Amino acid sequence: MNAVPTSGSNDVSAVDFEESAIYGSLSLFLNNVILWKHYIDDIFSIWGGSFESFIAFHNFLDRSWPGLRFTIAYDQSRINFLDTVVIKNPDGSISTDINTKNTDRNSLLHFDSFHPVSMKSSIPKAQLQRFRRIVSDDTTRDVRVQKMESKFKERGYPQSILNVLDQHILMKHRANLTGLPLSIPITLSHT
Repeated sequence: MNAVPTSGSNDVSAVDFEESAIYGSLSLFLNNVILWKHYIDDIFSIWGGSFESFIAFHNFLDRSWPGLRFTIAYDQSRINFLDTVVIKNPDGSISTDINTKNTDRNSLLHFDSFHPVSMKSSIPKAQLQRFRRIVSDDTTRDVRVQKMESKFKERGYPQSILNVLDQHILMKHRANLTGLPLSIPITLSHT
């Protein structure tokens, strides 16, 4: 879901909205909201009710706060949220992967740029840590990391930097990077 403010709604806060529309005593839908997380104007929610009640909830949200409109994207097996794809597996468990848009291009900083070497060396490390935190399946993660390394090579990054990072990042246990148990691969927590 995306909350899109229209004119006259600049003073709306997520806390005010959530307290009144989601958690308020008048919310008819609270029992169906299993999870509700937001990051700025993007909302990730897991719905426990029927599809019809979800559409009714969406209509309720659109009417709850003057000047605030919601767009929704929904799927019973996978959904994109920011840079993450959340996947419901056939056994009911949840896994996560990197969300890459179809229009994604290799726009990584070129290694020949005039930025400090320490900065250029930190970019692959940060990207590999991000992959390690988000991608919950080790095999999928390895494929994503190989693709990312190819992108860095295309942008002139020396193999020596990438080799050191492989050893540093990929040997760390995922729980040490996320701070979360491995059974809950959620990457964002905002209260």
